[in-house]
Amino acid sequence: MTKKRIITKMGFVLLLFMTASLQAQNAFVGDNIIIDGDFSSGTFDMWETYENGNEGGTALATFDVSTGEASITGISGTDGTSWHIQFNQYLSDNQIASIVEGGNYEISFDARTDVSSKELIVFFGHNGGGWENYASPVTLSNTTQTFTQTFNVDTKWGNDDFGMKLGFEGGTDDASFFLDNVELRRVEDNIIKNGEFTDITDWIVEIGGDATATVEVTGGELAFTGLNGFGFPWEVQAHQVFDTQ
Repeated sequence: MTKKRIITKMGFVLLLFMTASLQAQNAFVGDNIIIDGDFSSGTFDMWETYENGNEGGTALATFDVSTGEASITGISGTDGTSWHIQFNQYLSDNQIASIVEGGNYEISFDARTDVSSKELIVFFGHNGGGWENYASPVTLSNTTQTFTQTFNVDTKWGNDDFGMKLGFEGGTDDASFFLDNVELRRVEDNIIKNGEFTDITDWIVEIGGDATATVEVTGGELAFTGLNGFGFPWEVQAHQVFDTQ
């Protein structure tokens, strides 16, 4: 079995001894970017609402977060235009800064409606300009479901360029909808580079002190052979230094 240590050396280091074959499952990288996605605060401090009826249109709704979920009820005056009713979190400078261009991200949330079916437009992307959207619509039922979507964020937009938002558009019809546990996280298939050992690329090999050894990739494994048995374990090592991403 591979022996692994996490130590501090110019950041986080993954250190391997002996023969290694390293794989990883999907892993979240970092915290939930969305603030108060479980609505535990019971306030609208991090969330904003939009009704086109407040801007000369006819669509109106009642928004509430006091019960630990977001409820958008009493929708009226819709003509099927989804964005006429919105529930949004506009990302701050810090939230946008935490997004890595080229990274893979997953949105997840719980949602339901009070009728048999309702289309809900999910929006994550550019809050203006070309209104680029990485997310996709979902169809709600009257049973709470957990929805997940994964996508690559190849471009992000700062608040000097309209910024970014995560939002839900429910003006598709007059049915109510309910949201909870909204999350946006970076996700990667494997945070270790070249863990399948196609070659020695991405691995730093160090042999020090009185130790001698041969460290090489053989048959898809990183093999440590010819160790002389002298010195400390860390005098023969292969490691990766984790970057800020």
